[in-house]
Amino acid sequence: MVRYLGPPGRVLFRSGDAFGLLHLDAALTPVRTLALPDGDTEIRLRSHTLLQVTGGHGTWSLEETKAQTAPA
Repeated sequence: MVRYLGPPGRVLFRSGDAFGLLHLDAALTPVRTLALPDGDTEIRLRSHTLLQVTGGHGTWSLEETKAQTAPA
């Protein structure tokens, strides 16, 4: 279980095709599936969101994505 403490916004879940990601409520009950074990997934998270990482072997990560600015 992980509590996301970053700012609200887009996050890249890098899973290496081995891990899924579930959103949990305050009672630690799964509310919805955010990512399936099928590679990298970009999702939107609120700060203090409870998450459960599911799956196999290897590593996973959450990376905040930067907002892209349009060239002038």
